[in-house]
Amino acid sequence: MSKDLTRYATAAPTPTMEAFADFLIAEVFGGALPDGVDESAFRTGVALGGSTRGYFQASDAWKEDPRNYLANVEANRVAKTEERAAKAREARAKAEAREAKALADLEAAVAAAKAKVAALAAPAVEEGEEPATADSEPASGTVEPTEPTEPAVESLDATIVPEDPETILRENARRPGDPKPGDRRSRRDAA
Repeated sequence: MSKDLTRYATAAPTPTMEAFADFLIAEVFGGALPDGVDESAFRTGVALGGSTRGYFQASDAWKEDPRNYLANVEANRVAKTEERAAKAREARAKAEAREAKALADLEAAVAAAKAKVAALAAPAVEEGEEPATADSEPASGTVEPTEPTEPAVESLDATIVPEDPETILRENARRPGDPKPGDRRSRRDAA
C-alpha cells in the first residue's frame, strides 16, 4: 500500500468519528454499551474503522481477498464455469454408459430373436416321419395342407358358385362410375 496509515493508531478521533460512535451507541446498542465493553476502546475502534475503511477497500489486500465477491467476479465466474463443465462431463459419461448398455441390451435381444427365428424355421418334419394332414393332430406343430379347393362365392340366391378368376380381374379393373357389364347407361350418363 502506498499510503502510510500508522498515523491513525495514535490520532485523536475526528468530530465525524465521535458523532458516528455516539450514533452507534444510541441506535445499535439502545443508548448504552453492553456490560464488559470499554467505551474508550469502542470509540477508538469506531474512529479507526471509519477513518481507514476507504483505504482498505481500495487496497490490493482487499482486491485479492476471497471474501471480496465484487473484486473476484471473474475468478468466481471461472470457478463456477469449471464446476458446471465438470458436472456436464459427469452427466455425459453417465449418458454414454446408459447408451452403451442400451445398445448391448438391443444386440442381445436381436441375437435372441434371430435364434428364435432360426429355431422356428428349422425343418419340422424329421426323417422317417409322415407329414400331418389338416384333419390330424400335429405332432410337430406343423399342419400340411390338403388338396387346394377351387375358390367359391355365395350368390344372391344362397347357392355357392365357383368364382372365375377372369371375372374377378374384370370386376376389379372397373373404375368407380363405370357401368356394370350389361348396363345400358354410359359413363357420361352415370355422372
